[in-house]
Amino acid sequence: MEESLQSAAHYLAMGIEAGALLAIAAGLGGALILALRQRARQNDWSGTYDHLRRRVGRTLLIALEFLLAAEIARSIFAGETLNAALTLGVVVIVRTFLSIAIEMEISGRWPWNGAQHEQTHHDETRH
Repeated sequence: MEESLQSAAHYLAMGIEAGALLAIAAGLGGALILALRQRARQNDWSGTYDHLRRRVGRTLLIALEFLLAAEIARSIFAGETLNAALTLGVVVIVRTFLSIAIEMEISGRWPWNGAQHEQTHHDETRH
């Protein structure tokens, strides 16, 4: 029974990782298509580049979520070993660091300053 659960968890994790690859492929393809359309309409390469970077960044964030889910699935059924817990801990730390870095690249601000930034922007546009 335990072996079949581990096998199922392994296949589940592989399926989730495949979903991450599909999300990356679809996200990058969609981002490129939208960037080319925008470039054709506006003839503004710098604005197109900024939008492309944001879309690619969001795609990578979604893929990181999939990969974290796959690692959790693997860890749950791997048995309660120190190695599985350490692996999951490292994945969570790396994912958190990458998410913060990507968010900083996308928005130009720290993720925890989002509400403050939105309020400041809202106040500026009202005046």
